[in-house]
Amino acid sequence: MTTHQDYRFPSGEPVPPILSVADVVRWLGISRDAVYDAIQTGDLPCRKLTRRQYLVTPQAVMAWLEPK
Repeated sequence: MTTHQDYRFPSGEPVPPILSVADVVRWLGISRDAVYDAIQTGDLPCRKLTRRQYLVTPQAVMAWLEPK
């Protein structure tokens, strides 16, 4: 089983167990809009904290990236 400790940012830093949208953008090198779109469509499971603040797990990100 893969844990968040197995994932790294492009800089080599370990990915934390809980990610913000900015962290996902930094990790994957994709646009912020792409992450918000995936959240809005339900493709990327998350916890909503405020109107535009969401938390995501690395495992949810990896599941989102898996071919459907």
